[in-house]
Amino acid sequence: KYARLHIISLEVNSNAAYSASDVIKIYRDDEDGELLDTINTALVVGKNTINIDTDYEANKVFIAYNPSVYTFKQTENKQFGDLFYGNFNSHICDICYYGDQGFLGSFQQINGGGINVKYLVYCSIEKYVCDNIKLFEDALLYKIGHEITVERRLGERLNKFTVMIQERWDELEGFYNAQYQQNLMNTVRGCNVNEDEYCFSCRSTVRVVNKIP
Repeated sequence: KYARLHIISLEVNSNAAYSASDVIKIYRDDEDGELLDTINTALVVGKNTINIDTDYEANKVFIAYNPSVYTFKQTENKQFGDLFYGNFNSHICDICYYGDQGFLGSFQQINGGGINVKYLVYCSIEKYVCDNIKLFEDALLYKIGHEITVERRLGERLNKFTVMIQERWDELEGFYNAQYQQNLMNTVRGCNVNEDEYCFSCRSTVRVVNKIP
C-alpha cells in the first residue's frame, strides 16, 4: 500500500526522426486505465533516452506509444544473468525474490516491445504520514514553533523587528524541539500498520516498560 513507483527514464530506438509531440502515454493498470501522464518529446534516429524522473501513485502502469505514428525497433526484456542465483528474465527485484512470489517488481513488453523502462519501487513514509495526518498534527505544530524560533534568532526576516535575548531563545528552542520529538515518538510508537507488511514492520500498540523503583 505504501510503495511508490518511480520511473527514471525510457529508452527507445527510433527508425525515424520526429518533432516534439505526445509520444508516450502512461496509464494506470492497462490501456483502458486512467491516463496518468503524457510525455512530449522530440526523437532522433537511433537511441533516445527520455528522462521521466516522476513518481506515480499506482501499483501497475501501462506505458504505450502509437505504432501507426511512431516506428521503433523492437526490444526485448533485459536479462540479468550475472546474478549468482540465475536469470531473472522480466523480474528486476532481487531482494524480495526469496519472499512472496507475488511481491516482485517486474516488467513485460507486449506487441513487439519498443520501449525499455528504467524504474524503481520504494517504500514511501510520506504516503503513510499523509494518510494518517491527524496523528501527526501535534508534532507538526511543535515543529513549526521550533522552526519559527530558530528563524527569529538566526534569520534576517524576523530579528530585524523583534528582540529576544539568548536565554529566552534557548528556553523556547529547547521546549519546542523536545515537545516535537516526544510527540513524534509517541505517534510512531502508537502506529500499527496492519495493511502493509512489506514496507513497514507492524509494532503493537501495547508495550511493556520495566522501571527500577
